[in-house]
Amino acid sequence: MHVLQNLQQVATDFQRDWRQHAPKLAVPSQYAFEGYIAWRVFAEAMDRSNESLSRTGVRRAFEQMGDFSVAGFRVRFSPQAREGANFVDIGVVSDNCRLKF
Repeated sequence: MHVLQNLQQVATDFQRDWRQHAPKLAVPSQYAFEGYIAWRVFAEAMDRSNESLSRTGVRRAFEQMGDFSVAGFRVRFSPQAREGANFVDIGVVSDNCRLKF
């Protein structure tokens, strides 16, 4: 499956969760979406961890995580791979401060 198709499901989950948990906040942003994915990955690593919430414990939790899907958006962590994902999207801020893709 192509990475953009994977983003559709995680974007749908994000919008659903945003409406459920933050309905009175501003319109969701790209930064909120990125934070949502990061939070889902972090929460999964902590669920899998058997160690205390320390620097070493968090690092080990991620290193042992391996491949993980956030609603289809794939991330991978290991002792040799700490980037998570390598997908990059480019956005441009217009003259009127709107984000365009």
